Amino acid sequence: MIKKVALAAFFFRVLQVPRLLRFFQNSIPMKKLISFVFTLFLGVNFHAQIKFETFPSYEAALKKSVQTKKPMFVDTYADWCGWCKYMDKNIFSDPDVGNYFNQHFLCFKLDTEVEKNEYFSAKYEISGLPCLLLLDEKGEILYRNDGAFTDKDEFIEFGKMAYYKLNPETSPWKQNEVKFNNGERSPEFLKDYAESMVKGDYPMDEVMKIVQLYWQQTTEKSLTNEMNFEVFYDYHNEFTDPLYKEFIDDKTKLIDAFGEKVYYGKCVEILKENLQKAIDKNDQSQYDKVMGFVEVQFKDQKVYEYQDVVDFVKGNWEDREKE
Repeated sequence: MIKKVALAAFFFRVLQVPRLLRFFQNSIPMKKLISFVFTLFLGVNFHAQIKFETFPSYEAALKKSVQTKKPMFVDTYADWCGWCKYMDKNIFSDPDVGNYFNQHFLCFKLDTEVEKNEYFSAKYEISGLPCLLLLDEKGEILYRNDGAFTDKDEFIEFGKMAYYKLNPETSPWKQNEVKFNNGERSPEFLKDYAESMVKGDYPMDEVMKIVQLYWQQTTEKSLTNEMNFEVFYDYHNEFTDPLYKEFIDDKTKLIDAFGEKVYYGKCVEILKENLQKAIDKNDQSQYDKVMGFVEVQFKDQKVYEYQDVVDFVKGNWEDREKE
């Protein structure tokens, strides 16, 4: 008990909370106060980050993966790699990242400059760093990313996708599938279900069935409704789509509601999808429609340079013959 009291007193001094201490002294008995502080201190994780284990070889790591029944996260790096150091400092050290990866993966680093690791680099065709690998217990690739992540949430999502692949019943799309089969049909749910299906690599025709159900279930049909516009933005790009005409006709309203950058960002998505369709089918009439769309939508706006858009479309159309 003496050591606990001393430790609690030490942290009160270090954390410099005399006012807080006086407040609690006046309202809580000292013994309870010390117990509270000590419990609070033990419950705080000051160093939550990815805990990279050390192994004499990749084979040893693989063996432990089998023993622990945990997939592996392998961070391949070199001392000269600036982006590797960036991830060490800004991503791997994040508490949310550490909590997720420590719980779900066996994590270790592999220096590609070490001679004994040349076999690993060749096996997984590592040509650039960092190369981030998520492997199952057999060493098969679940997911990989050739390059660094600059956003911690995207990196956590990278880990989740591998975990869902091994445990599909835990995935958002499978959980939503159960809800759908049980009769859930609210527009909010259908929107979320479609988004999860895309992440789960469902065929787009299956995704679009859910999207069409969304439009049937929602009572507010206007694209100026934020949720409607998000669904339109994600799934509707064809010139032949019935909602395309509304998007064009309500241009002023949509710009007022969401801003020029968002509106013309969607125009770019429409342009790219229809241009790709023209290229894939070598369809001159479809290409002409794309150029007409560019002329009408991009000529008198300030978000994108009009000539840059024209050059992009023409360049990709001309390059189709070289492929």
